Amino acid sequence: LRQRIGALKPAARKKLVAAALERIAAGTSHAAHADVAREADAKGFDAGLRELSDKLRKSKKEERLEAVLRLLAQGELATDEDRYRLAAALLAKSPRSTLPAARTEDEALSMLAKLSDAGFDVATALGKDRRFDAEHLYYVGFHLVEEGSPLGEELLAAVVKEAGRTKLGKMAKNKLELVRRSAGG
Repeated sequence: LRQRIGALKPAARKKLVAAALERIAAGTSHAAHADVAREADAKGFDAGLRELSDKLRKSKKEERLEAVLRLLAQGELATDEDRYRLAAALLAKSPRSTLPAARTEDEALSMLAKLSDAGFDVATALGKDRRFDAEHLYYVGFHLVEEGSPLGEELLAAVVKEAGRTKLGKMAKNKLELVRRSAGG
C-alpha cells in the first residue's frame, strides 16, 4: 500500500486516514496504520488525531489519550500546542517527587523545559489548564529553577501568590529566596 499511496485519489486517502483513526480510537495496533495514513494525508491525519485526543480527554481515557498524543507529537506537522498537550497529560499522572532522580526520569518536565526554550508560553498554558493546581506549578517550577530556567522563578512566584501562607506557599517562597541569594552572591 505504501508504494501506491501516490496513485491514490483524495477520496481513497480520506478513507485510509479514517480507517487508521478508527483503529487508533479502538486501541488496536496502530503504528503501521499511522505511518501509512500520515504519508497519505498528513494534515488530515493530524487533524483527526487532535479531534480524537479531545474526545479521549473528555471521556477520561488517559492511556489511549497518551498514545494518541504521542503519535500527534511525533508528526512533522506537530505544533508546540500538540507537544504541550502530551507534556500536560504526562504531568497529570506524574508522582511530583522533587528528588533529583525522580525528576530526571519525568518526561513531562523535560518536555516542558524544551517547550519553554522554544518560546512556548508554558507558564500561561499551565495556569489556564484546570487539571493543574499550585502543587503542580510548584513541582514544575522547582525543577526548572534547579535547571536554571527563568520560567521556574516565574512559576514559583505564581505559587507564592496563589498559595499565600500555606505550607506550599512558604516552600515556594523559600526556594525563590535560595535561588536569588545564590544568583546574587
